[in-house]
Amino acid sequence: MLDWRLGLGLLRLMREKEYTFGLKHMNPDHKEITDVFEIINKCVETYSKVDTNTEMVIGDKINYLKTVKGDPLVGKRTEYKLIKHPFWHEEQTMRESETLFGENSINSFHKTESIFDTLRIVKL
Repeated sequence: MLDWRLGLGLLRLMREKEYTFGLKHMNPDHKEITDVFEIINKCVETYSKVDTNTEMVIGDKINYLKTVKGDPLVGKRTEYKLIKHPFWHEEQTMRESETLFGENSINSFHKTESIFDTLRIVKL
């Protein structure tokens, strides 16, 4: 069964071919996406509290996760993780990155997850 927000969004997409589930245009009359950025940011905040090796990076509209992995002797690497709406295509999200993340925009993410995958992980 679909979440009511996804179901309503899919119906809207059938009628409006330019509908982007809030990625490009936020219409306050579209109740299913008015708080999508808030939900994503709450997921990011919760994830960063659960995983102490991960920190939250504040963006203009959407926050994302940063993890430093490795060993000081062998070398460290920084990985970035994006939590997004399940119907946002990764390529389109990256084209909108400056709008979404502002000055904290990066070129690519090592991993992207939908909101629902993240909620399932955090609940465990």
